Formats: sequence, structure tokens, C-alpha cells
Amino acid sequence: MNIPNLLSVSRILLAIIILLFLSNPKIALVIFLIAALTDVLDGYLARKWNQETKLGQILDPIADKILVIMVLIALLRIYDLPYWYLLITLRDVNNIIAIPIIQHIKSKKILIIPPTILGKLTTLFQKISIVLILLDFYHHPSIIITIIISFLASIDYNSRI
Repeated sequence: MNIPNLLSVSRILLAIIILLFLSNPKIALVIFLIAALTDVLDGYLARKWNQETKLGQILDPIADKILVIMVLIALLRIYDLPYWYLLITLRDVNNIIAIPIIQHIKSKKILIIPPTILGKLTTLFQKISIVLILLDFYHHPSIIITIIISFLASIDYNSRI
């Protein structure tokens, strides 16, 4: 366990803490931004300090998915948003549920598929969408853009397994 991996673990813990503060969107927003910053920081430090690990390759994307999915589902319920907003997480559900099952059936092991620019864009736009929701911009066009990018990233990811 190294500092980049601890930052990934902290992102999971921050996701839980955000849920406790969703009734106060400003506090939730600050915590969410800190969690988003840990994502940038863990990758940067892992590369800079040459501390990239198998655990980190698994933990980092899982932490992102937990953060985005948990917070988005809570926001949908609290703000009574339409459930089609869940399409923002299409790539994440695909990557953490469908793909590992397919991989296990095909090869009896879970493969680590390296991230792509499209996947990184999806994560960025997901986080921007959550920030916009926390700022009361529920119907911002970037939410539709996020869904489109998420769909394209799912197709790309599926083509690489």
C-alpha cells in the first residue's frame, strides 16, 4: 500500500462522507471536489514516484466508479431528477458488472484493460455533471454530452476485451 493507493481508498471514503452531506449541497460540493482531486493526484504521484501497482490499476477505477455511481444515485433521489440521468454511469456499470463477468467466462481471470482518453473524458464529464447538479444546473447540456461519451467509451471498452 502506497500513497497513491491510499488516495484511491480515501476517494471511496469521501464518497460515503458526501452522502452524509448531500442535504447541504455546498459542503457536498467541496467534499466532491476534494475527492475528484484525489483522482488526479493519485495517478500523478504513482507515475512521478514510479509507484504504479496492480492494486492501484484495480483500485483507482473502482474508486472512481463508486464515487460517481453512489453520489449520482443519491442526487437523483434527493433532487427528484429523472432516472435517465443514470445513463451517465453507463460505462461504469458496463465496466464493473458486465465486462468482468464476460472476462471470467472467457478466460477464468479478470484482465486489467488500460484506460483510454475516451474513458478519462467520461470520468471528467461525469464529475462535471455531478458538480453541475450540486450547483443546481440540473439540465445543463453537458449531461447529455456525458451520456454520449459514456456510451462511446462503453463501446470502445467492449471492443478491447
